[in-house]
Amino acid sequence: MTDKLKYISIAVLASMLATTVVGEPMKMKVNADNVNIRAGADSNKEVIAQASYDDILYTAGKDESGKWYRILPPQGTKLYVHKEFIKDNKVLVKKLNVRSGPGINYTTITAIPRGQSVNVIEQRNDWLAITPPENSYLWISVDYLEPVVVAKPAPVKKEPVVAKKTPAPIKTVKPPPPVNRSFAGQINPGQTTSGTSYKSEIQPTRASKIPSAIASKKLQSRPQGVYMKGYEGVLKKGSMFVSSPSRYYLMQYDPNDRVIKTCYVLGNSEQLENLLGKSLVISGECYWLDGYSTPVVIPKQITKSK
Repeated sequence: MTDKLKYISIAVLASMLATTVVGEPMKMKVNADNVNIRAGADSNKEVIAQASYDDILYTAGKDESGKWYRILPPQGTKLYVHKEFIKDNKVLVKKLNVRSGPGINYTTITAIPRGQSVNVIEQRNDWLAITPPENSYLWISVDYLEPVVVAKPAPVKKEPVVAKKTPAPIKTVKPPPPVNRSFAGQINPGQTTSGTSYKSEIQPTRASKIPSAIASKKLQSRPQGVYMKGYEGVLKKGSMFVSSPSRYYLMQYDPNDRVIKTCYVLGNSEQLENLLGKSLVISGECYWLDGYSTPVVIPKQITKSK
């Protein structure tokens, strides 16, 4: 082998080792708010998107330094190609660069071969925003991702076989008259009751006075302060830099592993801090603020979710 060929072989091998080989994508979750997703494994590269606390991302290896994760573009990400090389949503040239932004100065993310179709989202001057094609990868710091821990299901206990007995005749019992039990005034806003289950039905009532923490906000025209039962989810705490009715909220995952907030929780912060990360069912007075589709709940009853 000539010296020239040896040099070329070494250069190609070095470029292949620049990043870890991509394997099966691994499910990870974000452990902070407003985390930058960049066009390359470098803090100076363009920010293409941002991730929030508990968002789910899929990684495909690290860079050589081990400080950056290569990730699949999250839903809603836009990449760009020049419109001159697209006709009827298909690539006209042998290899078309896909960039992080609408201009030749933006980082090349991947390339598309001739004849491949693209999904055009919108046009910005001479550039088309498209859905990221296959083999598109972005980058995020390893400091902001952690593995998703999947709890193992508890072993199923086999119930002993019991011989069937002839059921006793059913006696008709006249039900007692209904009892109107309202907990309004028994539990102060923010007070929590752990592990308590009340048997009586609570009739919806309107709050006599809007709490001071809500009174300064613009409310929707719907009924306010109505007692509602059964908001369920895991209690989380948002960033102090993000504007919201309360830093505390209940969240669940939808079938696509996206985070949805079931309600904001406004109560005693010391008690709520002790319940962070726990699965809860919260009932209480609900207020609907203008600009928010999720209610603010002032707890009257908190129980652990089964």
